[in-house]
Order: sequence, then C-alpha cells, then structure tokens
Amino acid sequence: MMYSVRLVVILMVGAAILAPAAVTAIEVQGNVKGTWTTEDSPYNVVGNLRVPFGATLNIEPGVIVNFQGYYRFLVDTSAVLKAIGTESDSIIFTAQDTAQGWRGIRFIHAGQLSRLSHCRVEYGRATGYDREQFDGGGILCWSSNPSIVNCTIRRNRAEWWGGGISCEEHSNPLIAGNTIYENSATYGGGIACSYFSAPLITRNSIHDNSARTLGGGIYSRYSEPRIEDNLLHGNLAKFKGGGIYCRGSKPKITNITVTQNEAVRVGGGICFVLSQPTIRNSIIWENSCSKSPEIHLDRSTLTIRYSDIKGGWKGTSNINEDPLFVDPKKGDFSLGEESPCIDTGDPESLQDRDGSVSDMGARFPNWLEDKR
Repeated sequence: MMYSVRLVVILMVGAAILAPAAVTAIEVQGNVKGTWTTEDSPYNVVGNLRVPFGATLNIEPGVIVNFQGYYRFLVDTSAVLKAIGTESDSIIFTAQDTAQGWRGIRFIHAGQLSRLSHCRVEYGRATGYDREQFDGGGILCWSSNPSIVNCTIRRNRAEWWGGGISCEEHSNPLIAGNTIYENSATYGGGIACSYFSAPLITRNSIHDNSARTLGGGIYSRYSEPRIEDNLLHGNLAKFKGGGIYCRGSKPKITNITVTQNEAVRVGGGICFVLSQPTIRNSIIWENSCSKSPEIHLDRSTLTIRYSDIKGGWKGTSNINEDPLFVDPKKGDFSLGEESPCIDTGDPESLQDRDGSVSDMGARFPNWLEDKR
C-alpha cells in the first residue's frame, strides 16, 4: 500500500513538472504607447484603444492582439503605430468572437511613420453612423499614409466602403505585397479609395472579395490610385466592376492580371464611369458578366496599350490571345513558357527582373496563391 501511495505522488509531481505553464494574457484598454513584447503576448483588448497625439506604440513579432469585444484601435493625430512582424513570426489582430468582430485599426491623421508589416488583420467589422465608423472593416486610413506591407487582410467587413482597407480624404498609403481576401463591403470589397486619395497599390493578391454594389476587388471614387503588379481574381460585385470599379477617377494601371472576376450588371473585369484611366502591360481575361465582361466604359476615356484583352481592344500593341496561365484552377496565374504575354509589354517600361522587356500581367513568375 505504501508503494502505491509513493507511486501516485511521484506521478503527480512528474505531471506538474511536465505540464506547460498557463499563459497569462495582458489586458489593455485606453491610451497605449511604448512596446508590446512577445514575452507578454497575448494582449487581450477589453476596451477601446488609442495611441494618443504624438505617441508611438511598437509591437514586436509574434504578438497576438485579441479583441474581447467590439472595440476599435485608433491611431490618433501624429501618433505612430509600428507593428512589424517577420515572415516566420507575424503579428495577429483578431477577435475573440469572430461573428461580432472588432472595429478595426483606424489611422486618423496619423503619423507618417506608421507601418504594418507581416501582420494578419482579421474579423474587423466597420459599422456606425459616419464614415469614420462604417468604412474600412480591417483598416481605415483617413488623411493618413501608413505603409501596409506583406500582410494578410482577411474576412473583414465594412458597412460602406473598403471591407479590407479604406483610404479616404487625401490618404496616400503604400499597400504592397499583401494578400487581401474574403473581405466584403457595399463598395470595394478588398480596397476602397475615395476623395482625392492616391495610394500605391502594388504586388498584392486580391481575391475572393465581394461588394454588394460596386468594385469587388478595388473601388475608386474621385481618386488617383496607382495600381501596379497586382493579381485580382475571383472577386464579385453584385452590380458593376467585379475586379475594379472607378468613378470620377484617374487610375494609372500597370502590369496587372484581372481574371475570373464577376459582376452581375456590367464590367466583370473592370468598370470605368466618368474616369480617365490608363492601362499598360496588363492581362484582362475571362471575367464574367452578361454585358461587357472584360471592360465597361461609361462616359470615360481609356488609354490602353501593350495589353492582352479577351475580345480585343483598340490601342498600341494590344493582343487578344490566351495568356496560357500555368494552372489557373490551382491559383497559379504565372505565365507558361509559350505565353504570348512574355516579353511583349511596353519596351519603354521598367524591365523585368531578368533584364528582359516587361511581360504583360502581374510579374510574378513563380507566384502561387497565398499561404493560409
């Protein structure tokens, strides 16, 4: 009997030694600044957050920011948020209740040095009574120019503009190298830019987003976005512009691939209304709509050249040939070796990485779908 008791005690002590230590979350709310460390992660948000005027908050790689309720993360006037993860250790902004979500990151007149890198922003929900509340499900840029690079922006929702990201009121952020998918809004399921904004939108995969009306992938209103080297596919607009919709805008579009997008009314690929767009070195192919499946123009002037448009389009060196994507069913929209789009872009544009004449389409020779 004594042996049995000793054995039980030894087993209990051994189990206690081997058991992992309980993770104690840090609860945060109100004004925040300084540094959030990996060692103290996760940070549970139990009230609205604000980086106050002129302050800086740094967030280290691997930190998890878990919103326990419907709270917002405001980066206020001249304040700076630096959430800089790594490829192997990202920073996660998420919600405990994914149905209710949280109110997203709101850059409002924020400092120029704000940066999100290797972050995952998910389950943001923008609702309310004014544009600062109901725009930008994941991220709102309002008169702000943060850098948003190498991030995953997914499963966010806005009542009005920009399910993933909304750029408004003279905002000129850098949006580069991100995967933006499964976001939704009334206008601009993936990204919206409005009222004299000029973001640089480059090297992103924008796919499987939806708009209840206009611009499944990207929506632009009275703005001048630069849209370069992006892949837009599988986006849906229930009215116009499955891939891109622009109104009163002057977008400069270079080396993009727009394919397999859908609109219910017009412009399965792209729809321009009262706009003056330019398109160069791009592929617009096999989008779907009952009318104008690739490009729809409404009181707009389009200059397009060195591009592959299904059905053809007038312009310098445009073609109407199958681009021969490697494996579009598996999300590989890089160009096969026999593609007519290789080395047939504008010879005066930026050369490809190998020093050859630019290809048509997004220039990612081995680029596959995002890592989920």
